Amino acid sequence: MTEINQYLGFIKEIKSVTRTDWTQSGRQESTAEHAWRQVLFRSAYCKKFLS
Repeated sequence: MTEINQYLGFIKEIKSVTRTDWTQSGRQESTAEHAWRQVLFRSAYCKKFLS
């Protein structure tokens, strides 16, 4: 349980870390937002090409 709590604490921390890149709308995104988009993209990509 301690490892899960540490992991969740890390996830919470990266929400406030901004990247040095901006979205198409010109807004600077957080590291967590970027990671979330990458997970969604790769999930969709794998389902399409590995099925």
